[in-house]
Amino acid sequence: MLDAGLTHLARLKEEARSTMIARNRHELVRGLELLNLIEVGELICIAASERKESRGWHERKDYPYKDPLLDKTLVVKRIDGKPATFWRA
Repeated sequence: MLDAGLTHLARLKEEARSTMIARNRHELVRGLELLNLIEVGELICIAASERKESRGWHERKDYPYKDPLLDKTLVVKRIDGKPATFWRA
C-alpha cells in the first residue's frame, strides 16, 4: 500500500505542476501549500516503508512486532532532489 501511495502522490504532483495556475497571490499561496503537502506525504510514505517494525499507530502487517533494539530516530530529507533516509542515535 505504501508503494501504491507513493505512485499516486507522484501522479498528483505531476498533474498539479502541469495544470496549476494562480490568478492572484491568494491562489499562489494555496498552490504552494498543496505542493508542500504532496511533498510531506511522499516523505511520510518513504519513512513508513523504511521503518521495519510496528509501533503505536504505525502498524505493518509484514512487520507485526516492535523491535526492542531499535532505539534510534529515522531522518528523511531530500539530497540533490532525491529522498534519503538514515538513522540517528
